[in-house]
Amino acid sequence: MQSKLAGLAVVTAIVVLVGTLAGQAPPQGKTLPPQKFDQSLLNKFFPDIRQAVGPGQPGGSVVAGSAPGMAAPGAPAAASAASGGSSGPGWKQIISADTLEAEIKNGVLAVADTVGSIGKFNTGHRTTRKVYSVLAVCFAVIADYDDNEVRFKDKAAGMRDAVGRSGFNCKVATQGAFNEAKLRFEDLQSLVRGASVDVDQGETVVPYNDRVANRPPLMQRMEDSLDRALKPLTANKGEFEANKEKILHEAEVLRMLAKVIQDGSYEYSDDESYLEHAVAIENECANIVTGLKTNNLEQVQSAVGGISKACSACHEFFRG
Repeated sequence: MQSKLAGLAVVTAIVVLVGTLAGQAPPQGKTLPPQKFDQSLLNKFFPDIRQAVGPGQPGGSVVAGSAPGMAAPGAPAAASAASGGSSGPGWKQIISADTLEAEIKNGVLAVADTVGSIGKFNTGHRTTRKVYSVLAVCFAVIADYDDNEVRFKDKAAGMRDAVGRSGFNCKVATQGAFNEAKLRFEDLQSLVRGASVDVDQGETVVPYNDRVANRPPLMQRMEDSLDRALKPLTANKGEFEANKEKILHEAEVLRMLAKVIQDGSYEYSDDESYLEHAVAIENECANIVTGLKTNNLEQVQSAVGGISKACSACHEFFRG
């Protein structure tokens, strides 16, 4: 404020000076020689008045987009740091603590059979890989969650690394992969039961593709959410009314994964078309949540259709 007032004072001084000179009318038919000023006087003025008053009109608001960190109206927000949490995507606005906890519990039940024996693991290791990859993402989000009250937060980074590593190794069915998957299952069981789990304390934020989960199993979970849940559960009013809780769960999980696959560690994360499809899925999931709150089946169905369209368009050009 002081700098702006100083700047305005400078402007006033210039106006007075110009007015004074203007009052000295030259003799008819003659032109006065250029006025010369002492350098000590010139040093009192800014060479560019914007240095004093800053961007925008004096006394008004700053023009959008003219200052660092400000976007012009309608322009997309600046990209946040990959995996950013409360300083990035704001996970609490994307997926609730209840949904994260429920997804972890559902995942534990989903792999109980496949890690029961080496024979079942040999045929079900891909399922284990998908589930563990999604659970590792859940723990990554919890570690970076913008609410300390979310469950499992104190162990989240360590579980992310342990379960994520097992998910990577479950890409192939080996004895070692089975042994590790079984140990992680026991850890997960203990965790959801409230027992102590011995895991290292990892970093809060890490690159997803390198430390958490490869993209293919996450895409498989996204397809499951769309084809096995959202489409059938919103097909008619009866299904919609009877399954709102599950629809909400799937919409939040899908929205979380759509955000995660934009992480800078994944291939195509700098491709505008790829990001456009991922953001479209994110936005349509948000529309589903809004439609559920207002009991608007048509809005929910339209959003599910938009997700399907975005997925198809993405698969046409990108595989991964």
